Amino acid sequence: MSDDSPTRANISGLDLIERYLKEIADLSQSEIGFAKFTIDLLEKTIPTLEAAGGAIWVCGVPPELHLQHQKHLELASPRIPVLENLDHTLFLQNVIQTKTPQIANGTDGAPATTSGACCWIACPLIFQTEVIGIFEIIQTDSIDNDTINGNIKLLVMACELVADYLRQQQLLEMQESAFQWQKYENLVAQVNSDLDLRHTGLQIVNECRFYLDCDRFTLLLPKRNRLEVYAISGCDSFDRRSQLLQTLETLSEVVLHAKKSLRFRGDFQFLPPQLENPLSDYVDQSHAISIDIIPLFSTTANRSDAEILGVLVIECFQGQLSSARELMIPRVAKLARISLRNSIDYNSLPFLIAARFTRRTISKLKPERKKLVLASGLGLSFVLAMLLIPATYEVRAQGELQPKIRRNIYAASEGEIRHVEISHNDKVQKGQLLLVLHSASLDLKHQKLTGEYLAIRKKLRSVQAERIQTKQREDPYELQSQRLSAEEEELQQRADSHLKELNLIKTERESLSIVSPIAGEVLTWNPEEILANRPVQTGQRLLTIADTGGPWILELRVPEHHIGSILAAKSRATQPLSINFQLATNRGATYQAKVSRIAGRTEADKDEKPMVNIHASFRSPVTAGLRPDATVFAKIDCGTHSLGYVLFHDFYETIKTWILMR
Repeated sequence: MSDDSPTRANISGLDLIERYLKEIADLSQSEIGFAKFTIDLLEKTIPTLEAAGGAIWVCGVPPELHLQHQKHLELASPRIPVLENLDHTLFLQNVIQTKTPQIANGTDGAPATTSGACCWIACPLIFQTEVIGIFEIIQTDSIDNDTINGNIKLLVMACELVADYLRQQQLLEMQESAFQWQKYENLVAQVNSDLDLRHTGLQIVNECRFYLDCDRFTLLLPKRNRLEVYAISGCDSFDRRSQLLQTLETLSEVVLHAKKSLRFRGDFQFLPPQLENPLSDYVDQSHAISIDIIPLFSTTANRSDAEILGVLVIECFQGQLSSARELMIPRVAKLARISLRNSIDYNSLPFLIAARFTRRTISKLKPERKKLVLASGLGLSFVLAMLLIPATYEVRAQGELQPKIRRNIYAASEGEIRHVEISHNDKVQKGQLLLVLHSASLDLKHQKLTGEYLAIRKKLRSVQAERIQTKQREDPYELQSQRLSAEEEELQQRADSHLKELNLIKTERESLSIVSPIAGEVLTWNPEEILANRPVQTGQRLLTIADTGGPWILELRVPEHHIGSILAAKSRATQPLSINFQLATNRGATYQAKVSRIAGRTEADKDEKPMVNIHASFRSPVTAGLRPDATVFAKIDCGTHSLGYVLFHDFYETIKTWILMR
């Protein structure tokens, strides 16, 4: 080696070699890729050996050699390309066959001498007794045998460090493989931990997302001849009506119809229009960079006749899956297919709920058979009691207590209330004055019609007088008399019409004095304050009068789903149905009444719930708490049924409706 290099001026050859070997050793313990390792190895070796160039070759299928990395390799064969130099190729093959370092003259491939224009030095890369490549350097200067031998020893040491690097990489790959298999075993255990379909679906999306390291994992299942989103990773609940999920369902149905998986990495080329359009819509909404849609069928042999199990959707938003992760997708899809198949078969078993309950019960009570027998006896006794013990079935209702004779008073015309003659709870007689209204429009209309009527009457008298004078004249004035007669008749008709209108207005003005239609009590609260000097419109309710001293009735509201039991009881009974009720003002006393009338239609109450109105008359007079609109809590007697029917009637009706209306 030359001692005049600037980089070796103050460093001895031994220190340089030790530094070189340390750098290569550190490099072999790193986790960089093989391509980067070969580049760094060649870049460090060439200046250390003061070589003109070098290359690292990788063995393929014998006798092929692939150039991994090179620097100034053209110096090895100045006249022809090195890859076409047969002597150079034979030289490298000889290194592979002998598995020992070789030296050759760069001109004709003959063994190197102490001098020459170009010298090839090659050392085999041996890993586990097999040659996997060649480390080659090129030296053009005249070098002695000691330098050549020293360079060969360094290359051999470097190749051993390369073997250490390969062993390190193999160990890392084995550790990574073992870790991935461990993750896969955990994935299989989690997905198959329970055969419940909901649990299986959630485990598939969440565990597979963690296993593939993707951003979102979605499972769609067939339902009513279409696909619906069943589970989304990281989501306990979601809105199936969202535009994003509906677009995903449409895209998945198109992919499922094609019976092939879809792999999207941002390129829409070569996609059919029926697939490109829904895919483009979904990408615009989800902003996914990578999408994999994989249909799952019950069998992979003949997909045309196979049952559809579901569809997997794998998405990435900030990058793409690595090549290693993409190789895991078929494995994940196979696991999901098997798990879904098992879960669907299990959940379709008849009497599954009863079998689960029986299994849990037996497993818990098996050690204590006496308790099991006792519990079974008690259960059987309970069932027999529910079927054989009679009980009265009563329908609960709520309503109000009202006087039977009650009238609402409305405004006959618009106007202003001038006088309020009564107060709350006042006793009034039939025909008694209650309110006095004033209508300025009626007064104005009355004055106008009165003036027009008087003017018409005045003109009528003038025409009559003129006609009488004309009759006393001679015949030439007969035509004028006829004209006056016609005018008189027209004026008389107009006068009669105005008189009728005046009578109508008089009637309307009289109706402004409102009188009570019945004898009773004023129920309206504080009428002086709410009505005095207030303008009212035609048809507006003003007061409520009720005969509180007469008969009273119950106005009950029954939920629509209970009216069937009441009608059935009414059809069986020969007497009106009995009602037991209590007043909110006196909950300690119970009174009896009889159903008198059931409404023929259903109406919605203030809470928009369907109700049927029922009227009931008192069986015996109530002695206390008679207040109009008082709240009533009632029970309608619907006859005798089994105790089980009485206690579980609502549950029984719900189950019957669910079975019949599925």
